[in-house]
Amino acid sequence: MQQLIRLIIASAIMVSFCSDLAGQRSPSLTHRVQTRFPKKVKKLISYNQSGAIAVLRTISSAEATYQSTSGYGNYGTLEQLGDQGLIDYILAKGYRYGYIFSLRVARASAKASASFETVAVPRRYGRTGLMSFYINETGVIHGADKRGAKATINDDALDQ
Repeated sequence: MQQLIRLIIASAIMVSFCSDLAGQRSPSLTHRVQTRFPKKVKKLISYNQSGAIAVLRTISSAEATYQSTSGYGNYGTLEQLGDQGLIDYILAKGYRYGYIFSLRVARASAKASASFETVAVPRRYGRTGLMSFYINETGVIHGADKRGAKATINDDALDQ
């Protein structure tokens, strides 16, 4: 029975692939998924976006802890936060909830205080998320639908 199901799925994929090669336009996979399962995709995107916001809050809290302890006034990278046990090892690699997280830190100097910026973008725009997010040392989360591009401090602040 499982072999029959696999054969049917493989046949459907081949028909789709061949129709694309023959010049017939077929909807993209993303469009087909959203058309066939819009509620599931919307739920997944909503879940991932909520998770990404929670992760940004976690990073902000971890940065405050790191700065006041082992950072000696400076903020830490994702790897440093992970090494200190302030975030989990998967997030320390920059992944969580279908989002990619990148963190930039600036050390304190005579002219400027320490700072950090964290950006979260969907791993696959339209499938794992729509919104991109930004947070810095102020703790205010900004976000917008940037079509997979990075959010900035200039985007709208989200309701806290």
